[in-house]
Amino acid sequence: TSTDGGWALETLVDKALPEPFSVPEELGGLDGAVTVWLGLGDSGESHAEACAACASPERARIVHIDPSSFDGLVLPEPELLTPDIRFADQSKHFWELCDKSGSLALDAQAHPTAAHVRPQNSKMGVRVDFDPLLQREEQLAAAEVPDGPSDRSLRGLLIRTFVPSPAVDLVLVSADELGRGDGAGARLAAAVFEVVAPDASVHGLDLHGTQAEAVRTAIENARTIAFFALGVVTGTSLHRMLSEVTSIRRDAKRPAPELEVFAVHARPASERALETIVNSYGEDRFQIAFTSFLPDATAPSPLRDESMLLQTIDVVPDQGAARFRSDRLELLRGGPQASPSILWGQPSTGPGSRLRPGSLYGESLSSLAAFVAVGSAVHRRRERLRRGGAPEWRQFEIPAITKSYFDPLIVCSVLRWLRPEECWWGREQRQSVAVVEEFLAGYQEDQELTVVLSELLLAASQGKVPSAAVGIIVDQATVLADRVEASGSLRLGLHLAAGL
Repeated sequence: TSTDGGWALETLVDKALPEPFSVPEELGGLDGAVTVWLGLGDSGESHAEACAACASPERARIVHIDPSSFDGLVLPEPELLTPDIRFADQSKHFWELCDKSGSLALDAQAHPTAAHVRPQNSKMGVRVDFDPLLQREEQLAAAEVPDGPSDRSLRGLLIRTFVPSPAVDLVLVSADELGRGDGAGARLAAAVFEVVAPDASVHGLDLHGTQAEAVRTAIENARTIAFFALGVVTGTSLHRMLSEVTSIRRDAKRPAPELEVFAVHARPASERALETIVNSYGEDRFQIAFTSFLPDATAPSPLRDESMLLQTIDVVPDQGAARFRSDRLELLRGGPQASPSILWGQPSTGPGSRLRPGSLYGESLSSLAAFVAVGSAVHRRRERLRRGGAPEWRQFEIPAITKSYFDPLIVCSVLRWLRPEECWWGREQRQSVAVVEEFLAGYQEDQELTVVLSELLLAASQGKVPSAAVGIIVDQATVLADRVEASGSLRLGLHLAAGL
């Protein structure tokens, strides 16, 4: 509002207008003018992952706007991050077990026994299916192979990890988990606690109905009760077990028992979420064999992002690129767990299909398991030690990441899990050129270059690569596409990158 009583309306973003627009003063009897800075041309629901204006490293920096003054909140220098290597090393044995048993799935529905505690009509970004993992455990035990309890089997790892107090005389497991793997869940719990808590009895707790009389009696008379859980995501099942035990003890007019929790795998979305679960029992009474931090079902998913991008393409002029796009969309709709090739251009078997030996993320992991292990290390670093009450600018240092890892599966997986605003290529755009040139120079084999260039083209089309470096990627990908036979991923990437 001006001093003479006139006024002007400044609209920063109008979703319905196709381009910046200004209403002249003489129209509508306005004293001032109505000005739109940015028109998106889309009046429907929108979000950052599908917004072309956001999919650019030049625009992707998030700045909070003060609604009263329209001033931007100045952010500090970025806090540069890399994946949490120590955390990855601590978790690698679990990912190795999951990989050997085929227990991992991406963008999959929750297991039927856990569907009632998951959001309806939503998929889990990463699902660990304990059925094949438990069945493999039984096969190992039956064959009495070296990979038994004394080595790195799940049973052996749990026996060496869990330390119950001597007072534990009752172990409760949800009846759903006892039945996993055709009863293998019950046999695993019995085998583990037979060693770590030999005086305790193991019972199933029905979370959907009335408890058997023997279970009620055991709960009423127990001094210290241990809850055993295969997987913990939100803690809902543990909370229901706690409520059921509390109710039974109250009805029997018995004091609350001491409680301990033993979980095979916890995979909350953040440290705060895990802290909330643990607080009900106490940190010293909650033991977890393996912990992973992964985005929840409401967060952006790398594969859903890819699917959304590929669905925006109307025409693909190259036949090889069109076939590759069709194959990828079919794979994404049917569940990538059915295919070992998660990354573009990656072979399904042979060299390049698995992590190189000796990796901190796991020994010779498949593409799927490596993708999950890297994503967990990225998200752990992303979520750790977030500070409230002050602006933060947390970015992943791409130059350090490309120099730290020689395996293209790791670098490409990191890029997949990052959002455009999280990618730091240097203080200036020109530095990204040197980073890309040095990174590409480290690969001489056409097979590895196909994966790296295909994934870089995909990342560029998602706004994760500065425009100054896109030309180098396009030039090298064009040359390689003319040289290799299986070039569908490269040609589709080149089509997506056209015009960047």
